[in-house]
Amino acid sequence: MLKLLELHFAQLEKAWSKSKFNVYSDPKKGDYHNLLERLFNKIKVEDFTSLDEEEIRELKVLIDFFFKNLEYLNSTTLNNIPFEIIKSLEIVLRSWVKDSEKYIIVTSLLDQMDFYFDPTLYTVQYYYDVIKERYSIDFENRLIQISLPKLLSNDYLAASVLYHELGHFIDKHFRISETIVLEMDENPKIKERLISEEYIPDFIADENDYLESHLMEYFADIFAATYLGNSCIKYLEFLDIERYNEVSYTHPSTLNRSKIVDSYLQNDKNTLLDLINKYTKLITEQEFIPIINNLSIDSFNHLIPEEIDSEINIHMVYEKIWGLWSGDWNEISEKNNFQFTVDPVFKYEIINNLTEKTISNYIISSNWKDVSNKK
Repeated sequence: MLKLLELHFAQLEKAWSKSKFNVYSDPKKGDYHNLLERLFNKIKVEDFTSLDEEEIRELKVLIDFFFKNLEYLNSTTLNNIPFEIIKSLEIVLRSWVKDSEKYIIVTSLLDQMDFYFDPTLYTVQYYYDVIKERYSIDFENRLIQISLPKLLSNDYLAASVLYHELGHFIDKHFRISETIVLEMDENPKIKERLISEEYIPDFIADENDYLESHLMEYFADIFAATYLGNSCIKYLEFLDIERYNEVSYTHPSTLNRSKIVDSYLQNDKNTLLDLINKYTKLITEQEFIPIINNLSIDSFNHLIPEEIDSEINIHMVYEKIWGLWSGDWNEISEKNNFQFTVDPVFKYEIINNLTEKTISNYIISSNWKDVSNKK
């Protein structure tokens, strides 16, 4: 085990030799990075030969922790995912979590076409307890780990899915789905109604972990729909089109997920929506109410960034660009007197570039106002 631990640390040392020069746009990420550097230096001076088997296992886990951090921090530097997308998610986080300054949204860029929330560095308290006890290093901040495809890291249309993934963090943070499952154990009739309404399949009804997983997906879909209407679920429908009607142990069918979003947006009533709304309000003191999107982005058809005047409008931009993508493509040609047909690639580039500039302009303007008000 000793030689394998030495190998594990040698691999970390090679990885850290590059990552230690990371530069971030967010000072909190820089502070967190500095704590990792302190941790690395503490591990480096350990006498591995003096460790017993239990200590070797403990140190192996800490090196795993370090690797997991690098996986996300390396993808959240200045040269990777646009800060406008992260800023949009931070605004949502701040509206739900009172001590949101303790959390840092980071991303991992995947080679495959996949999106997911990884709760590891948020939920596993063991890491932080051992580090504090062993090295007197206190990680006060926690990382919110969201993974997305590397090829879509600058895609503002695909960024709608990141709202769904942030919804998973909110659910975990407040333990909403977990609480609903406990309520079902106390009141089996609720579970029976969900089965009869076909939102929960029989084969997971008595498996609490799988049941919670299904509820978490429904919660995250409603969370995203609050800000983005049905644009997120419609995109997810397409990404999962070959399994549209399939139900797994971890995920409801995309058909059912789409149905619950439509019911939510149309203010329909059913057992599942009532449960999610009830416990969201009970636990967070907030309730799900879809944002009414009155934002016009006709400026995009004139190839001009939209002027927005509030944080809430940032979320509206993401929904509106999906409407723009689905709309009449000839408008761009007509309003700019183009003598050519706008093809999908050109429109895609227009939407992404103008969305970036729209959100960036608002953030820069807001920052200037904040600075001016403090003088």
